[in-house]
Amino acid sequence: MERALLREIGELERSIGELTRRKPTMQLKLPRFNGTASLESYLAQLELAAQLGGWTPEQTAGNLALALEGPALEAILDLPPAERQNLQALTAALQRGFIQHCSAEASRE
Repeated sequence: MERALLREIGELERSIGELTRRKPTMQLKLPRFNGTASLESYLAQLELAAQLGGWTPEQTAGNLALALEGPALEAILDLPPAERQNLQALTAALQRGFIQHCSAEASRE
């Protein structure tokens, strides 16, 4: 009985130590992005939010994907589901999508 209590106390101490070492995360919500604003500016804002929030690359990718709408969301639809959680794959798809979108608009003018 005493050993079990000591083991539980040790586990609790380890858990408390782990929690106190963790970097606190801020609850941040990205503004929506539909492609009408500058992608470069939006990605800079995303990077700042990720730093302030202490987000992992996976969390950053998830927050980015959830903030997309309209043409920006359509730009990532061709990605396999696993790549939609990859920040580099998401930003590359957005850059490709908006380079093609801008080229198509320029050729119409």
